[in-house]
Amino acid sequence: AKEIVRVNSQLQRRVITELPLRMFEVETPAGKQLFRIFIKKLDELLPVADMSFVDDPELPDLICYATHGILDYIIELVTEAMLAARARESERISRDDLALAFEKRHGRHHANVNPFLIGGPKRRLDQFGEPFYAFFDSANPIAYEPKTIKHRVSRGSIK
Repeated sequence: AKEIVRVNSQLQRRVITELPLRMFEVETPAGKQLFRIFIKKLDELLPVADMSFVDDPELPDLICYATHGILDYIIELVTEAMLAARARESERISRDDLALAFEKRHGRHHANVNPFLIGGPKRRLDQFGEPFYAFFDSANPIAYEPKTIKHRVSRGSIK
């Protein structure tokens, strides 16, 4: 999109092109605090009667892990979870609703890394075979850590 704006002087006057959308993170105290504020505000805005994410102190972190902190994925996950809650005629989003939303987004083959299920990982899902293993966002280059050859090959291939 920057290339299109760059060649059109009218668009250059009207569009801000250097406003990066950072991913959320919960690995630092400041990141965790910012994400919790965002999740609380999102929870307040949801069209359900009861607050869903404030009673469980672990839930905001799990939402961040399940979405890699990407705003679009967060909204998609919460929307799907809200639809699941409504389907069971509840005015509150549960962990089960979030687990179903995660499964819908990433498929059943990622059930072993669903952070909303009992025993699910409590970390970013960026290991080999996980949803965000090969994720790279040029707007967030600091978050990218190239995987070593050991992590890129499947078991038994190259040692």
